[in-house]
Amino acid sequence: MRSLLLWLVLATPALAADPPADAEDEPSGEPAGEGSTEEPAGEGGPDGLRIPDPADAAKLAPKADPSTRPPGVPEGWTEVPLEPEDLADDAEVIVWGTAATRAARASVVRAFEEQGWEVRRRKNNGDVVFKGPEGWMGSARLSPDGLISFRRRLLSWEPVTPVEGPPSDGFGALDPDYRGTAGNTRGGLQGPASTRKLEPHRREVLEATDDEVRHLRRVLAETQLQQQIAVIPDRLDALWNHGASLTGGPPVGTPEARRAEVLDYWATRPATREGRLVMAVVEDWLGAVVQQSEHPLTQAELEAAAARRSDGRWPLPR
Repeated sequence: MRSLLLWLVLATPALAADPPADAEDEPSGEPAGEGSTEEPAGEGGPDGLRIPDPADAAKLAPKADPSTRPPGVPEGWTEVPLEPEDLADDAEVIVWGTAATRAARASVVRAFEEQGWEVRRRKNNGDVVFKGPEGWMGSARLSPDGLISFRRRLLSWEPVTPVEGPPSDGFGALDPDYRGTAGNTRGGLQGPASTRKLEPHRREVLEATDDEVRHLRRVLAETQLQQQIAVIPDRLDALWNHGASLTGGPPVGTPEARRAEVLDYWATRPATREGRLVMAVVEDWLGAVVQQSEHPLTQAELEAAAARRSDGRWPLPR
């Protein structure tokens, strides 16, 4: 029944003259069916005609006008793609968020386990504690912010196992009649290992897991940055509507003073990637809120704010 209705819409010009404004075109990768002499495949319909299947119907459907602006986009604004075409091929794309953080932390755990450091426990504060391949090596700790620390064990116990060779207690050299033990053994109760003995093993595991740990820290830093950026519009709204200062100072009373504080915040952002991301959010907010209000920014205010920057950036999209 749905295929029949779709055929009727396509076959009747009076019904197909005004397609819904929100209809989306599904790209097929092939040219439209206009002028084609090939009969659409499908089941037989009334009067001997064939009802096109969904794939052919998508080809025959009217194409969307690429020049049409999406709803809510102001006149004259240019859409900026999420991934610019001029992005360098070797540019690093940093993922962020809860899922990315969880995956990056799991990669660090796997890297430690590949080096023989097994997970001993996961603490409530987010720490992951690893135990060394041998008891005397102590433990390693991965903190929620991606820091690695080590701890020595005051006492460690290993099974007592015999080893080849003469007794090594040294008393035989002092007393010829000393019988000593039947042979060397290894293990038992041991005290803390020296830092000199532990250092090579710690350095080895740090070098082996360096890539995974660095990736985790980048994900954590990007997640924190994006979370800070996400709340900037709310902070700006609170300033504009209620006078809540961005710096935590006393309430800002007049629209002129509120505009000045926003522009001061914009002008003092560093010329780094993080600073540019923050400035872009402020610029979008100024165009959508302040410039649409009864108290828009004046040309003199815009020029004064731009003059405070050495990178030639302008407070609003030109």
